[in-house]
Amino acid sequence: MKMSNEKFRVIVLPIVAIIVVLVIVLTMAANTYSAALDLAFGRGQRHVVDAGNVSEEAAEYYEALFPNPDAGTLENADPPTEIEEKSRNWAAETALKVTEEGVTLLKNDGLLPLARNSEVTPFGVRYISPCWGGAGSANMSMNFDYVVTPEEALDANFAVNAEVEAKMKAATLLTLNSSEEGFNASSSAQPSGTSSTHTIFEYDPSVYDGTEASCKGTVGIVFIGRLGLEGDDQWSKPYDNGEADYAMQLTQTEREMLAFAKANCDSVVVICNFSNIVEIAELENDDDINAILWVGNPGAKGFQAMTEVLVGDVNPSGRLVNTWIADQTKDPTWPNVSNGTFSNTESGTYYEYEEGIYVDYRYYETAAAEAAAGNYAGFDYDEQVVYPFGYGLHYENDKVSQELDEVRFAGRNLIVSGRIVNNSSRMVKEVVQLYLEAPYYPNGSKIEKSAKSLIGFDKIAVEAGESEEFSLTIPAEDFANYDDAGYYIPSGGYVLEEGEYVVHLGKNAHEDWTSGTFTLDETLAYTEGSTRHDATAIGKRPSDGIEAVNQFDEVNRYISEGNMTVMSRSDFAGTFPKAPEMDKEAPSYIVEANAPYDSLNDPISGAANPNALLYEAEKPVSGADNGLTLSSLRGLDYNDPMWDDLLDQLDFTDEDAISAVITYGLYMTQPLECIGLVQTGDNDGPLGLTATWSGTVGHVVACAWPCAPIQSATFNVDLIYEMGLAIGQEGLTNSIEGWYGPALNIHRSAFGGRNFEYNSADPLLSGKIATAIVSGARQNGLFAHLKHFALNEMDHARGSSHVYATEQSMRELYFRPFEICTKEAEFTEKVYDGETGGQKEVTLKATGAYMTSMMFVGPKFSGNSYELLTTVLRDEWGFRGFVITDFTSGSNKSQQCGYRVGNDLWMGMRTTALTDLDTATAQWAARRAIKNIAYTVVNSAAYNGIAPGSYAYYDMSPWMVGLIVFDVVACIVAAAGIVWVVVRTADEKKHPEKYQKGGNGNE
Repeated sequence: MKMSNEKFRVIVLPIVAIIVVLVIVLTMAANTYSAALDLAFGRGQRHVVDAGNVSEEAAEYYEALFPNPDAGTLENADPPTEIEEKSRNWAAETALKVTEEGVTLLKNDGLLPLARNSEVTPFGVRYISPCWGGAGSANMSMNFDYVVTPEEALDANFAVNAEVEAKMKAATLLTLNSSEEGFNASSSAQPSGTSSTHTIFEYDPSVYDGTEASCKGTVGIVFIGRLGLEGDDQWSKPYDNGEADYAMQLTQTEREMLAFAKANCDSVVVICNFSNIVEIAELENDDDINAILWVGNPGAKGFQAMTEVLVGDVNPSGRLVNTWIADQTKDPTWPNVSNGTFSNTESGTYYEYEEGIYVDYRYYETAAAEAAAGNYAGFDYDEQVVYPFGYGLHYENDKVSQELDEVRFAGRNLIVSGRIVNNSSRMVKEVVQLYLEAPYYPNGSKIEKSAKSLIGFDKIAVEAGESEEFSLTIPAEDFANYDDAGYYIPSGGYVLEEGEYVVHLGKNAHEDWTSGTFTLDETLAYTEGSTRHDATAIGKRPSDGIEAVNQFDEVNRYISEGNMTVMSRSDFAGTFPKAPEMDKEAPSYIVEANAPYDSLNDPISGAANPNALLYEAEKPVSGADNGLTLSSLRGLDYNDPMWDDLLDQLDFTDEDAISAVITYGLYMTQPLECIGLVQTGDNDGPLGLTATWSGTVGHVVACAWPCAPIQSATFNVDLIYEMGLAIGQEGLTNSIEGWYGPALNIHRSAFGGRNFEYNSADPLLSGKIATAIVSGARQNGLFAHLKHFALNEMDHARGSSHVYATEQSMRELYFRPFEICTKEAEFTEKVYDGETGGQKEVTLKATGAYMTSMMFVGPKFSGNSYELLTTVLRDEWGFRGFVITDFTSGSNKSQQCGYRVGNDLWMGMRTTALTDLDTATAQWAARRAIKNIAYTVVNSAAYNGIAPGSYAYYDMSPWMVGLIVFDVVACIVAAAGIVWVVVRTADEKKHPEKYQKGGNGNE
């Protein structure tokens, strides 16, 4: 007999239910995360609906050197196509040039350059598995033929000790860990793993036993490496077995490896394969270490550049972007490398930047000056500093010099000129470094000033036996100091104090070639208001939109009430920073400012609060039929009246579409049909188009560039502009229009987890390098997202930490790179010329997007700070474009607040409904946010080939087609199952004997 219907239903109906639930869940998830799936699996082909009034040539705004019609689609899956490989190889040529000028020679007793084909013996795990970049969004995929490994690089120029190399390859890794609470060990035990880890990898020194004879007569090349971490900082507690007190020390294992190399090789070169600076004073002071070369995390071509320097094909010209110190525990940031905790706030952790402006060389050079003046007993510069900021050697270094011809202050500009003399037998690329020593008044204004601050630099090629002139003009506002205490300007502001200023033409931050002076006879205050103490008001800074005044009231109050002690040059010893408190009770005004957002009653943006700063009573026009598309506004000024006509077309009855544009921004910007806004594809990270959110390249085929510190170590803005152009071309090849980089936070401490992504310890250098790369990328249609704005110098607990810093240090150090790039980065854009029917060019600001940090500026999340994102960024600096969050969430990180106060886009994986979108305040805020996004997108490669009046759409994504097919098949199967049950049930009623034991059928 047949199976009983009861048993049949028990089997079939659950299967049908599972199929139905699976279809519903998958379909809902796919619709929710459609853009993320486009990123992972490719989107459909783009089509342009042409208005028919403009020639095709007139709408081609960018020339792709490697056009790739299948970019971003499933047809573009691995392996890379021939076009993609050509594009990447072309970019890699520039990457090589960057690294050639960035690698920095630190020590050379005459050993280098080595003769070609010399016998060398490599040592260390970082020879086999180097630190290419860092973990997280800047992770690189290095398994490609264009990448040059250390092995390949040495083999191309030297005779490599095969015995030692073979023993290392066969060896088991030694993982150096810590039993301290909070230690994050490697889960994969891979030395070049991409997960955040505090593990230090090396080979057991015993692996080299028995190779002594093979090392004799060779040059030992010892690799020392550290991997950078996103999401955490370098480990600052002891490792087990006495290996090291923290990650930035040499381990005992590394010391034993070095001892073997010294004992058995004729000479030793150390390769520093890190961006977080390791303490190597013992190597500098060791006569048995003959040379030291810093390569950072050098990317795909860095080790080729390394060997070009070692063999003398390239004369090294890099300069350090940090002060390399002997003992991290004596640095003023050390006590506050770790965070404290609040017991009574929504987000419970905090950092206090108690060192104030005295970060890196600003501390060490000032400490040296105060010690020399008898004001800082016990400080010994030579004991604490191994290599100063800006330090680096050439070959025949003693035969290159610089001279100063003129130092003149006129028209509120500083003009400095001089010459470089090269008496060596090699061409040199020499860095000009200008440092300013401003007058300091500890008994007057008490405005903190470092003994030296970098105010200008240049890099000039000088042929052997020749000389070249240099001239730098520096606006006075660029070296003004910020008076946050209001000594001269009651509300705070920028000032230049009277007195003598010394301009140092530096070999580096510590040593001078020579110096000159100029004098200000009066104190100049950049204000349009009242002044005190005989300061002369001269109006706002010329580069500002509005006058800069104190903005961060809770932070300033927190400091002024004595909740933290800020380091002062007037008493370094007495104000030296101390470790933060745990379970500290925050003041009530901090608790209030850190509370969850109230969208109706907030004092800045409350939709039902008529006294709120951003309150609107009347709704904007909605759903107008003005016949405009965004493509017609390309190249127009941000304030052109046509923008209002376009934005009047926004349809606020379609809340889902409006919300998607503002809340669904993970690696893209969303389309909006009513204004003709097209979708963009955006990509991480700071070291190039290297990663999606999952840390993999996916369908993007692009070069792995050298780390940001190596880029900055070139001190060559023209070369970095070329790098920007190349990254922009990679964007055109891969149909990527937005780039999550560069990252402009400051190297505050050697323990900063993402120092490999950040340019330097100096704001001017960081800002100028960023300006160059952003301008170059935008020239080829790729808009950069400057990140992480702001105060993301430490990465531990980054999603929940308040940061308290003086407003002076914020503006002079931590905000300054962003400000420079925002104000100075420019590009020339091609637009349609209606008069000629061809094209014309307009010059626009190149900085088109920002990414806020996960940190809080004081008690306010960066993405919810009106003061940061509107007053400072837009009103003061004149930024025009959009701001996106980092990938973050939390009850006091409000999407609803963000778009109202200037954070236009949330890095969300799905659409989130905007609350109160039926209110006038929310609608005007959404209108501003969409305008900011549209302004950047229309002035990018997203509109390449889209003429005025035209628009674009995409075919259904291939994965969506597959999902529909799956849904249809699954529904047919489910329906068949139900029909089968119904048929059997009807049949049972007619022929019950078939379904009973003992009937005609079989059980």
